[in-house]
Amino acid sequence: MILGAGGVSRMLAFAAAGERASRIVIWARRTEQAKSLADDVLQVWPDRRVEYIADPDELPGRNWVVLHGTPAGMWPNTGTLPLPEKSIHLLLTKAAELYDTVYNPVATRLVLLARSAGVPAQGGLGMLFGQAVAAQRLWNPQAEFEDEFLIQVRDSLAAAVYTQFPLSIVLTGFMGSGKSTVGALLSEYTGLPLVDLDSEIEKTAGKSISDVFAQDGEAAFRDLEHDMLAACLRRGDSQILATGGGALTAERNIDLVRSSPALTIYLNATLPEIRRRIGRGQSRPLWRDDQSEELQKLYDRRQGIYSSVADRSISADQDPEQLAAALAADLGFGGKIK
Repeated sequence: MILGAGGVSRMLAFAAAGERASRIVIWARRTEQAKSLADDVLQVWPDRRVEYIADPDELPGRNWVVLHGTPAGMWPNTGTLPLPEKSIHLLLTKAAELYDTVYNPVATRLVLLARSAGVPAQGGLGMLFGQAVAAQRLWNPQAEFEDEFLIQVRDSLAAAVYTQFPLSIVLTGFMGSGKSTVGALLSEYTGLPLVDLDSEIEKTAGKSISDVFAQDGEAAFRDLEHDMLAACLRRGDSQILATGGGALTAERNIDLVRSSPALTIYLNATLPEIRRRIGRGQSRPLWRDDQSEELQKLYDRRQGIYSSVADRSISADQDPEQLAAALAADLGFGGKIK
C-alpha cells in the first residue's frame, strides 16, 4: 500500500514492482495521479498486480506493508497526517509494517501512531543515512567503515536533527503516571533538556500548585497553565516537556500542541499503580483518598482524552528506566535509527 503519487511514491512503487511485490495498491488525494502512477508501473511490468484506490478505507485484506511517500508530518508541520486520523487507525489494523520516508522529525507522528498500534514502523532517517554511506563507498571504494563508527555517526545524525529543527516531546498522562520521573530519565538518554510545566507555573505564580488552587481557584490555574504551555512551546530548542495531568484535557491546549512542532507521548499507567505511587501525598490538589469513586470517574474520563491526543501511547506501569530507554529508542536515540 503506497500513500501518495509524487516523486517519492513513484520511486517506492517502481521499487516494489521490481522486487515482485504480490500486489501494489496506490492512493493519492488526487485519484487521477494514483491512476497515472499505476499505469506507468504497468507499462514497465505488465505482469504485476498494480491498482489504485480512491478511498483508502476500502483497502481490502490484511498484512499490508504501508509505504508513505508524501510530506505529511514533516517538520514544522509535525501534527499532520496523510489521511484523516480515523482512516489512519483503520489502515493500521490492516498493516503488517509501516515505512515513512519523512526523516525530520526522526520519528514522525505516523510512525509513533503505528508503534502504538503494535505495527513495526520506521522513519526515513535510516534511508538518508544509508544513501550517504553508499555514496561514500561508491566514490571511495577503499574506505572501510567499522560498525561502531557507523553507530556513532547515526546517533549524531539523529541528535543533529533535533538540534537544527526544534521539537517538543510532550509527556501527558494522569497524575502519578511518571511524567516527571520518566521525563528526567528520557532527558538523560537523549540529551534534550527537561522542562516541567508545573514547575514553570510555580515559578511564575510564586507559589505552589496547591496554593494556586486554594487561593485563586482552578479556573485561574488553568489560564496560567495555558499561558505557560504556550510560552514553553515557543522556546527555540528541542525539549522534553512534562505536563500536568489536566493540561492536555483542554481543547485550547491540545490546539496549541497540534499547531506547534511537537509530538505527544501518553504515559498510560493503571489506576492501581497510580494509587500505589501517590499514596497519601498532599501535593496534588485533585487527589483525595476519601473520594475513590470520583477519582475513578476522573481517571476514566481523562484516559479517553489522553488516548485521543497521543501520538505514542505506552504502558507506564513498567520500570521508569526501561520505559525511558524504550521511548529514547522510539525517538531515534540508542544506536539505531528507526
